[in-house]
Amino acid sequence: MLYTPLPGTPLHEQMQEQGRMLTEEEIPIPEMHGQHRFNYRHPRIPPGMETEMLQRAFQHDYDENGPSLVRIIRTTLNGWKRYHRHPDLRVRKRFMEDGKQLFTTFPAIVWAAKQYGPGTDQANRHTQEVLQDLYRSLGLRARLIAELGGRYLLRTLRQEEKRLRDGWTYEPPTFYETNGLLFPSASYIQCAEPLPTE
Repeated sequence: MLYTPLPGTPLHEQMQEQGRMLTEEEIPIPEMHGQHRFNYRHPRIPPGMETEMLQRAFQHDYDENGPSLVRIIRTTLNGWKRYHRHPDLRVRKRFMEDGKQLFTTFPAIVWAAKQYGPGTDQANRHTQEVLQDLYRSLGLRARLIAELGGRYLLRTLRQEEKRLRDGWTYEPPTFYETNGLLFPSASYIQCAEPLPTE
């Protein structure tokens, strides 16, 4: 995500020598993932601006190029179109395997993305182009999957959106590992159940 000097790397050591690293009190190690804020002092970006800049970059990318999932599907389709008739059987098999979802879920995903929106004109155009390319390349089967599966996915998307809007959250279980040499009676992975909220 962000240019992040992690402990133990030459970049971290270099920036530590320059006095640019924040202390662990200022930013704990688990927060140094690069998706929220810098763990160092940037010479040109004021502290606290990183999150906004990252969000603007993602929004700009979406506005220009459309949903990233649709771009993955475009890349998969381009590879399949180029190599599905390759003279080498191994190459054909690989691209048939990699492109299996072109014949099952991908048309439905692109159809739902097109309907779900909202996007800029350019992003919507990219999505429409991928959908039309799927139809041209894969024929009637892609159209049927797109229409039927896409409607199901769109309905599911809207239901999920409502659940999240109403306050639903996903909380994965917390786990931690123990050192079996230091604590031989403990199992290596422990799960911690969250306390009930009121």
